[in-house]
Amino acid sequence: MDDVLPRPFRDPIWRRMAVLYDLIPLRFPEVYLTNEALRHPYLARVEVAKAMDHLLAISEATAQDAEALLAHPRTRTTVVGAGADERFRPHPGGRSAAIAEMAARPPVPGIRPGYVLNPSGIEPRKNIDRLLEAYASLAPERRAAHQLVLVCKTNPDEAAHLAATAAELGVSDDLLVTGYVGDEDLVRLYQAAHLVVFPSLYEGFGLPVLEAMQCGAPAICSDSSSLKEVQTDPSARFDPHDVGAIAAALDRVLDDDAERARLEAQEPPEFTWERVARGAVDQIRRLEAEAGRHRSARRRPRVALVTPLPPQRSGIATYAARMIEHLKDAVELTVFVDGGLEEVTPIPGVAVHETHAFHSIDASGRPFDRIVTFLGNSSFHVDALQLVRDVGGTVLLHDARMTGLYSEVQKARPDRLVFGSVGMTVGTRYPDRYRKAIEMQWIIPPDLAAQSGIHLLAEIVAAADQVLVHSGYAATLTELDTGVRPAVAFPIPCIEPRGLDEPVDPTNHRLVSVGIVSPTKCPVVLIEAMAEVRRRIPDATLTFVGDGPEDHIADLRRRIDDLGLTDVVTLTGHVDDETFDRMLAEAAAAVQLRAFTNGESSAAVMDALSAGVPTVVTALGAMTELPDDAVVHVRPGATADELADVLCDLLADPRRRGALRAGAHAYAGANGFEHAARRLLEALRA
Repeated sequence: MDDVLPRPFRDPIWRRMAVLYDLIPLRFPEVYLTNEALRHPYLARVEVAKAMDHLLAISEATAQDAEALLAHPRTRTTVVGAGADERFRPHPGGRSAAIAEMAARPPVPGIRPGYVLNPSGIEPRKNIDRLLEAYASLAPERRAAHQLVLVCKTNPDEAAHLAATAAELGVSDDLLVTGYVGDEDLVRLYQAAHLVVFPSLYEGFGLPVLEAMQCGAPAICSDSSSLKEVQTDPSARFDPHDVGAIAAALDRVLDDDAERARLEAQEPPEFTWERVARGAVDQIRRLEAEAGRHRSARRRPRVALVTPLPPQRSGIATYAARMIEHLKDAVELTVFVDGGLEEVTPIPGVAVHETHAFHSIDASGRPFDRIVTFLGNSSFHVDALQLVRDVGGTVLLHDARMTGLYSEVQKARPDRLVFGSVGMTVGTRYPDRYRKAIEMQWIIPPDLAAQSGIHLLAEIVAAADQVLVHSGYAATLTELDTGVRPAVAFPIPCIEPRGLDEPVDPTNHRLVSVGIVSPTKCPVVLIEAMAEVRRRIPDATLTFVGDGPEDHIADLRRRIDDLGLTDVVTLTGHVDDETFDRMLAEAAAAVQLRAFTNGESSAAVMDALSAGVPTVVTALGAMTELPDDAVVHVRPGATADELADVLCDLLADPRRRGALRAGAHAYAGANGFEHAARRLLEALRA
C-alpha cells in the first residue's frame, strides 16, 4: 500500500485527488483479473481510488464507471477529458498532398493507396478478430481497393495469430500489420488514410479517434463507452459486438465519397490539454481551500517510537524514558518495545505495545506520520531491526557498529540472517571487503569487529528513510561503512544539572565507574591503577556501579583479591535509579574508559556531567567531541601507571575539580533532553 499511496498522504488533514483513466479491468474481471499476481495490486489501487476526496476522470464514461463500480459519488468526480498532441493535424497541403507524399515515401513497406487504417493494440477489447471477420465479408474488389492497415506492436506469437486468422479468412493479401510506428509516421498514416476505423469494445477515452479527426481523416468507431463522446455523430458509430454492423459501416462509408467528405470536414470535439489543465487547476483550488479549513484544526502528528523502556537493562531504555517526557505533549506518541509488556513500566498518557504488533496497530487506526527507531546493540532491538527492514522510517543510531545487534539476532532469530550467520550476512552485504574467514563466524565478537573494521550498517541505512546519529564521529564511521553520511541530530543529552551550589570537598577521594561493566570499559586497567592510587592517597576508593557478564565479574573479583584491594574496589551490580544518583553525587570523580568504540556516545558520561562530577574519559570516538573544560581526556590504551597519575593529580587538586564541575554543569545545561526532543522533532519535520 505504501507504494500506491505513500503513508504521509493517508492523513485525513490532506485533500487527495487522483486522475482516473478507466476501470476496464474491473469492468471485465474475467479477462484482466484472473492472475492473482496482477489482481491484488490492481485491487489495492482500486481501494485507493475509492478513498480519494475527488477524482479527475478523462471521460464521462469513466466518471459513470467510478460511480457504478467504486460507489464514488458523482459529485466528487470532475470530467476533465484528455487531448491529442498538437502534431496531430491535417497535412499543410491538404489530403491530396498527404496521399502523394505517402506514395512517394511510405513509412512502412507494402502500403497501398486507399487503405483503411486501424490504430490498435493486441488485446481482447480492441476487437481485432471481429474487425477481420467484417473486413473479410467485404467484396474482394473492395478489399483489393482498400487494404486494411493494422497499426500495432506485436510479439512473435501475436503476429503468428494474426497471420493465421488472416489466412483462414482469406484476407492475407489485403492485410498489412505495421508493427510499432512512431508518432511522426502515425500522423502521416492518419493524414493519408481513406478511412480510419476503431472497433474497440471499451475505452477510457478513445485517443486514436481524436487523433484521426484532428488529422482530417474520416473516422468511424464503436458506439460504446467514451467513444460516443469523441465521435459525436451517431451515423459514424456501429455496434462493435456485431460483425455485420461493422461490415455495413465499412461498406457504407467506403462506397460514399460524400459521406467521407462530410466526416473529413467534421470539427473535432474540444478536447485539448489546455482544457484538461484548466479543469484540474480549478478542482485543485477547491480542494486546497477545503484542506486549508481542515488544517486550521490540525491535530498533533502521530509518531511511533520503537525503543527499550525501563526497567529493561539498557542505557537506551533510560534515555528513551527521559526523551518521552518531552515528546508526549508535542506529538501523539505510541511506543513499541521488544519483549513482553510486563517487562516495562507503564508511561502515563502513552500507549505501549510489543514491537511485533506494529503492523496491526498501524492498520487499525490513523496511520503513523513518522516511525522512529532507537537502535542499539542489545537483545532489546531484535524485533526493532526487523521493523526497520519492513517499514523503514527514521533510525537514530546509538552505536555506529551493529555487529552486537546482529549477534543478538543470530541467538534469537537466526532465520532472519543469511544462512543464520552474522559472518555470512557480512559477506553478503559487503562482498569482497573482508577476509573469507569472517564469513565462517556465526557471530562477530566485539574485538574481532573492531580489529576488522566491521560496522554492519549497510542494511539499516539502506532500509531507513532517515538516519540520525549523536556525534560527528558516528556520522563519519557510518559514511565510511555505507557511503551515506547521516545527520547529527544532537549530542547525547544530559538530565537537568544537579548539585549546582554544592562546594567541592577536598577530602573526598571516592572514584566511580558507572554503567555496564565489560572488557571494553577497561576495568582491569582501572583496578590496577587503583593499587598505585591507593598507595599515594590511602583513603581513595573505587566503585563500579552497574552489572556485567557473570564470568567477567568473577575475573575482576579475582584480580581485586590478587592486588589486595578487596576493601578498596567494590562492584555493586545493578542498582536502582535512586542509588545510582546518590553514588554519583557522592563521587569525587568518575572514570569512563574505552578500549575501542562502536561510535556510541556514553549516556553514563552524560549522567556524570549532569551531576557535576569531574569525569575522566578515553580520548576516543565521540568522547573527543566533549569540551576539555568538562572532562579529562586520557589517551587510548593508557597504562595503569599513566591512569594512576591522572587520577592522583585530579583527586589532589580541588580547584581543578571545581572548574571541571562548573564546565560539566554548563555542558549539561546546554544539552538537556528538552533541547534534544526539540531537535528530534525538527529532524522529523525536515
